[in-house]
Amino acid sequence: RMGVTSWPLKQLPGCAQALRERRAIVLTFSHHDLPHAPERRALFGPTTRVGLILPFFAGPRTQGVLIVGEERRTRCQPVSPERVAILELVASRIAHILRISRRLEYERLGERRRQRRLAVERQRLAREVHDGVGQHLTALLVQVRCAINEGNAAREELQVLERTASRAMDGAQALAYGIRHLERGSSALEEARSFAETMLRSVHCRLTWVEERTDLPVANRTLREIADVVKESVTNIVRHAGASSARVRVEYPDGRIRVTIQDDGVGFSVAEVRPSSDGRGLGLLGSFERLARIGGTFDIQSAPKGDG
Repeated sequence: RMGVTSWPLKQLPGCAQALRERRAIVLTFSHHDLPHAPERRALFGPTTRVGLILPFFAGPRTQGVLIVGEERRTRCQPVSPERVAILELVASRIAHILRISRRLEYERLGERRRQRRLAVERQRLAREVHDGVGQHLTALLVQVRCAINEGNAAREELQVLERTASRAMDGAQALAYGIRHLERGSSALEEARSFAETMLRSVHCRLTWVEERTDLPVANRTLREIADVVKESVTNIVRHAGASSARVRVEYPDGRIRVTIQDDGVGFSVAEVRPSSDGRGLGLLGSFERLARIGGTFDIQSAPKGDG
């Protein structure tokens, strides 16, 4: 049956009895007697000969019935206890599935509430860091700069204080920004940065990673694909470039994301790169395909013995 139909339980005496007595009810229909006519019309077809109503209970406020109708004439004999027992097992499994589903839903709701509370707490901490620490450092910085301009102290000493206060204020602002964005979790780009630091450190290559701050929402799939391209590029630097330094810059121009990766290694001829049977060149092809899948582009600029 399509759609949703409801009936008062008092119109379904077989269902009411099954739920009340917590046992299976077997109904036998014929063309002559109509003791269960309303129930037959509501739950079964005109050709149904035997109907089984099996109750199940998924909790103190959740109960239901499994309804099975037998229409083949060869099965008009009384339903055996074995068949009833099998169907009761099926009904109990339905109840078990409903209990698990409700438990999972409660857990999801609880997790969402927990995440909302964490987000509120992070925002509060971010405000305190920005308004408390940041404002005091700003005041200190203003006073130091005034002293420098008025010549009230040794210029070199005040410049040291100025630089220290400036760095502390930048750190406080970065901390406040980071706290506010903790709910995003460990992003794919952060994992790629950790990968790059580990790999490049192993070959004594210095990494500079610069990432603009942004509130631009970027799809997780997009971040994963870009992160994989970054990892592949870093792997190529480690394997082939012989570089002493590498630089990764993440920017968000005009609502898009752009990642630039540079190194000071030996370089290579882009025109000569072709996938080969030993696997060389496949990484670059894979990077091109990854970015193409998310509507991006992959551009290489290099030359032998030049900047990569």
